[in-house]
Amino acid sequence: MSGCLFRAACCLAQVLFALNERYLINEKGAVAAAGRLTLRVPTFRATVEEVLSRPGAKPSELRERLQRLEGVVLAARTLVTELIVEE
Repeated sequence: MSGCLFRAACCLAQVLFALNERYLINEKGAVAAAGRLTLRVPTFRATVEEVLSRPGAKPSELRERLQRLEGVVLAARTLVTELIVEE
């Protein structure tokens, strides 16, 4: 499951970089760099770091981590929607 969470975080970083018209060349450091972008999800770094460092040992813990990551997905979706509406 950790691999799936990592992949989701990387895809979210790609979205944030694309919104800022920047290229993400390397996944290493992407989480920290995404937090410095102009268009960003304020909780991205903290949430991703926590979820990836402790995905959960029990189903209830994993479910809670997935819900936290889903919150970041929804925030990124809002950024995309706002950008589309502005154009």
